[in-house]
Amino acid sequence: MNSTIEATIKFSFKGENFDLCETLDLDAIMTSTGKLPDLHLQLARANNIDTYSYMYDAMESYPIVFRNPTGLACSFLDDTRFAIIEFEQAWNNQEIDQLIDGIAKKHLDKIPADIQLNIKLALLDAYNLGKSSRQT
Repeated sequence: MNSTIEATIKFSFKGENFDLCETLDLDAIMTSTGKLPDLHLQLARANNIDTYSYMYDAMESYPIVFRNPTGLACSFLDDTRFAIIEFEQAWNNQEIDQLIDGIAKKHLDKIPADIQLNIKLALLDAYNLGKSSRQT
């Protein structure tokens, strides 16, 4: 199931009330960038609000309310607050698990399950080693 969430922000500016809403395709965003963007900025751009305006400054002072999650996002919504950092970590871990499972299925079909688990753990260690050496 695709991971999505609805982000809404209600605010007033110069006596006018605004109710902005966008359904975020979290899988598409995470696939392209590996993390979620500044969501105030995302909502402003989606609603044609100039990010160098006083209206944007006013909008930034209001909290974003989240609702209607799907997929993995369901586990990270508490009332109207979305645990963004935890979602990003879980999404990335899920992605890594899927990659490793794909490699294992391709190369390890005839190997007993207990040995497969050890090989998967070794693949995960290799992945993490490569990732950490690339970041330094």
